[in-house]
Amino acid sequence: MKPTYSWLATAWLVAFSAASLSAGEFVGVFESPSEVSLRFAQAGRIGSVAVSAGDQVATGQILATLESDSDAAWARIQQARQEAADLWSAAAARSAAGQEARDRELRFRELDLEFRRLQATREALLIRAPTGGVVTKIQFQRGADILPGGPAVVTLQPINALFVSVAIPATDAARLAPGAGVRIQAGQPSQSGEGVVFRLDSHGPSPRALIRVENNQQQFVPGQTCRVSTSAAGAPTQIAEIDDFTPVR
Repeated sequence: MKPTYSWLATAWLVAFSAASLSAGEFVGVFESPSEVSLRFAQAGRIGSVAVSAGDQVATGQILATLESDSDAAWARIQQARQEAADLWSAAAARSAAGQEARDRELRFRELDLEFRRLQATREALLIRAPTGGVVTKIQFQRGADILPGGPAVVTLQPINALFVSVAIPATDAARLAPGAGVRIQAGQPSQSGEGVVFRLDSHGPSPRALIRVENNQQQFVPGQTCRVSTSAAGAPTQIAEIDDFTPVR
C-alpha cells in the first residue's frame, strides 16, 4: 500500500504556512528512526518478493519468502489438526467414553505438535515486517540465492513512531520545552494527532525542537510537512527512556 497523503495538500501547507501561522504554531517535517535491515534466517533461493520500494506495510506483513517444498506438508498437517480438534470436541460434547475422548485428545496433540514444528520451520523461510513502515530498498529479487549473514534483502523505515523536527525563533523556545504537549496537523483533516517535545536544541541562530509522535494508525509518513501547535493540554510526559534517539538526516 502506498502512502496516502496528498502532495498537493502538503505543498499548499508549505506555501501558505508562513502567512497563516498563529502565535504558538510552527511548521515541521516528519523524520523516522534509523532504517531496519531485514534478512532471511537461513540460506536458500528467493521464491517471492511481495513488496516494492515505497510500499507502506503493516506489522507482521510478509515481505519475501524462500522457495520450499514444505508448504504442502504444512497445509496437510493443518487440515488434519483441525479435523482432529473437531473429533475431540464432538466426543467431549456427546460425553463419549473416557478412553475415546482421551484417544481423540492424544491424536490432536500429536498433530498439533507436528503443526507447530512445521510452522516454526516455515517462519524461517519468511521475512515479516517487524513494525509498520515504508519499504525503502529491495536488494534482491525472485530467483536470487541468499546466504546467511549476507546483505539485507529488504530495508524498512519504521513509521509507528515518528519525530517532527521544528525550527523555531529563539523568542518562542519556551513554548516547546521538553515534555510539553503539542498538536500535529498534516495536509489532510484525517492526518492529525498529538506529540510530546522530546528534545530542544537551542544552539545556533535557529533553535530546533524534536517532537515524538505516536503513529500507530500510520497516518503520517517520513518527509511529510506538518503544522505544530502548542495548544495541546496535559502534564509533561516521561521521555527519558528514549534519550539516545538520533533521527535520520
